[in-house]
Amino acid sequence: MSLYQGMPLTTTPSSAGVNSNIWITSFTLGTVRNDLSWTLGCAFRVGATNITISYLGLFNPTNSTQTHRVGLWNAAGTLLGVVTNNLAGWPTNSFSYLALQSPVVLLAGSTNMIGAEEFAGGDLWANSNNTFTKNLGAAGVMGAGFNTGAFAAWTPTTATNTMYVGVNFIYQ
Repeated sequence: MSLYQGMPLTTTPSSAGVNSNIWITSFTLGTVRNDLSWTLGCAFRVGATNITISYLGLFNPTNSTQTHRVGLWNAAGTLLGVVTNNLAGWPTNSFSYLALQSPVVLLAGSTNMIGAEEFAGGDLWANSNNTFTKNLGAAGVMGAGFNTGAFAAWTPTTATNTMYVGVNFIYQ
């Protein structure tokens, strides 16, 4: 399993593949919270061409100590891929990436969701008021969302270009 611990946002790991890109290229933390045991993240729509996702990333806003599943779902709610990030000892204010067991191809124009499992009273996570810049060639953010309790997909619930937690992916 490949791990890019605290990798700078603008650096693409050479082992992620030829012509790899990082979806979220800058991320500025808003407020943090840890009052819910939910799956949180965002929905996004793939751009004009198919993309292949090889790594899922999770933002570490503070001195996190817990393990979090990060998942990728299609619009029907089918789990397409999952990684398990143990954030203990990882650098703060950075994304950490783990390789998917198998890369996932997302079709042009498809709606998908990426999210992380969070726990009440556990690690702090980014609320939906953070700001970020995305790679325009990949996918547009449709809005933050959450699922109460289960590690599962959801429907976006907030304004376009918002996300909870701080989730990311590396794609070709």
